[in-house]
Amino acid sequence: HLSRSMICMLSNAGGSVTVDAGFATIVAHARTPGANLGDAVSISVRSELVHMLEPDAPADETMQTVSAEYVESLYLGLTTSHLVKLANGSEIVVRRLSGSDLDAAFAPGRRVSIGWRTENARLHID
Repeated sequence: HLSRSMICMLSNAGGSVTVDAGFATIVAHARTPGANLGDAVSISVRSELVHMLEPDAPADETMQTVSAEYVESLYLGLTTSHLVKLANGSEIVVRRLSGSDLDAAFAPGRRVSIGWRTENARLHID
């Protein structure tokens, strides 16, 4: 999960929900009916759909990004899992095919950005 938060805005256009995560404002599509202003929610994104970027790299305009700290990588054969820590202390896994440029690009403690497409964010009502 990216964050356990509260809904701070609902949009009737497209069913999007804006969540104040404390360290960032995140938009997700409300796939579950019944989301209400002030509801306690969490947001998740599948690890293979999260991208890791240089902190100042421009992101695609269809992506949401948040700042994170690179923790470590774990080589798992076909894939490598990259662990990052968000400002709220949550740890997120970014999974990529092994052998990519990303495997050697980041050192522990380094600031990075992670990003995902809005349609890939899943809202869960707690």
